[in-house]
Amino acid sequence: MGTIQQIALTFSITSSFFKVLSKAKDKYPDFKYIDILNSQLQSFQLKFTERLENRLSSKTIKVLLSNRKLTGRKRIAFDSNVHKIAIFSDELENVKQLKFSLQKFESDNKKKKKSVLIYIIVYRKKYVLRGFC
Repeated sequence: MGTIQQIALTFSITSSFFKVLSKAKDKYPDFKYIDILNSQLQSFQLKFTERLENRLSSKTIKVLLSNRKLTGRKRIAFDSNVHKIAIFSDELENVKQLKFSLQKFESDNKKKKKSVLIYIIVYRKKYVLRGFC
């Protein structure tokens, strides 16, 4: 039997973010999805794992394929759909300072009025990261 991995946090990512992620991947094909996502994270960084890279890749493709069939209001509604991706504790670079850094990041960025692209749920508390693509 394999080891049980503990979920450290869950990303709730909108469909519109996956579309931006795809455009970034097309523009910079040498970068991995995790590298592009890490460029948007300031409080911590994700380690490269095949599981996480494949999950981001397959989710991005699924969103793009679903988005092709939609127009008008349905597309706008689909863009705000939220997709969840679990992040295991061994996939985080700096687990010890995560909670402190997220609180500091949240308090530093309360005044900014950018659209929310990523929600991070840590220990059943919501923290908001704002993406800048």
